[in-house]
Amino acid sequence: MEEYEFDQYVRLGHFYKLMEKIAAKAKEVGYVLDMDFLFSLNIRIFVFELDNKILVYRIADEKPDSPYKEYFLTFGVKYSE
Repeated sequence: MEEYEFDQYVRLGHFYKLMEKIAAKAKEVGYVLDMDFLFSLNIRIFVFELDNKILVYRIADEKPDSPYKEYFLTFGVKYSE
């Protein structure tokens, strides 16, 4: 059996800061985030509604000058009534 090793460049700190911004804004404004806010983050982001209390966000790390493949971070925000 051969052993394989794999390295992946991921900007976790960058992702964490984006998650913090999105979660803080969601707490401030509620269930529906302003699209201008999401566009201002200058990232590719997908938003999925899991149910009427949970939104799932998927952020793409697209650094054009990077030799590394695209990486996605997916997280959810649960809203209380």
